[in-house]
Amino acid sequence: MSAISLLCLIVTAIGRAPVNGAILDFQTANFEILDARTLHRIGGANFEVATPAPGVQVVISKSDYDAGQSDIERDTFDTNSSGALPRMVAYEHTFYKPGGALFLESKVNFRTGETECISYDGGKPKVASATFSFSRDSYAGAAMVLPLLNAIRRGDEASMTLTDVVCAPGPRMVKVRTRMLPPSHWNDYPHAVVRADIKPDLGWLNYVLAPFMPEMHIWVDRADGGQLVGAQFSRYYRGPEIILRRRIPESRAAAAQTHGSTSAGR
Repeated sequence: MSAISLLCLIVTAIGRAPVNGAILDFQTANFEILDARTLHRIGGANFEVATPAPGVQVVISKSDYDAGQSDIERDTFDTNSSGALPRMVAYEHTFYKPGGALFLESKVNFRTGETECISYDGGKPKVASATFSFSRDSYAGAAMVLPLLNAIRRGDEASMTLTDVVCAPGPRMVKVRTRMLPPSHWNDYPHAVVRADIKPDLGWLNYVLAPFMPEMHIWVDRADGGQLVGAQFSRYYRGPEIILRRRIPESRAAAAQTHGSTSAGR
């Protein structure tokens, strides 16, 4: 989904649900960015969390590409909200060209429903906007992995339907359906992982529109506390397909060599 990114990508832990609300039990994480076609490394991504005010947490991801591009995503959550997961209240994702010029921006206010998709041509912004009424199960960007990680940690493999807010290329609310696959090995990772797919659920229009809508795949290590270890998605609408691969300690990387280069369901 739109880097969707990363991804791309990515909250790595789901919060426990205390009496007064849900929190993000977040762990700072680093990922390699791979070209999904060649599996060559093309950059790196870092994810961390900030608590700017009581009841508010912000997951910040920064991706830097070897060719000079970069992007920053900020996912803001209300941790005073009821439920097993904190409620997403804001999303911002900004893409930069080599040299730092603006390329694309996505902004969503989940409280007011205001959504903007901005592209830049010669430094001039072209804005497409819309106002939606968002349900509790609405997410954008990397936060789409939150309900899936929560389900995997509970051992719940049932399919679920969620709302993904994307720029495709203008603002869209897209119903998506999730699917869990049995544990298998993936991309030289040392343990078996669970793969989850997130695909558009457009009813009879799937045959016509689904090939043009974003998809996402994630890999989760149940044995390591349900940590996200990888994700595959389009960097932005009709953009390049990328893979995020979690950097693991050298000792675990060495153990992975015993598995060869088998890939799980790619």
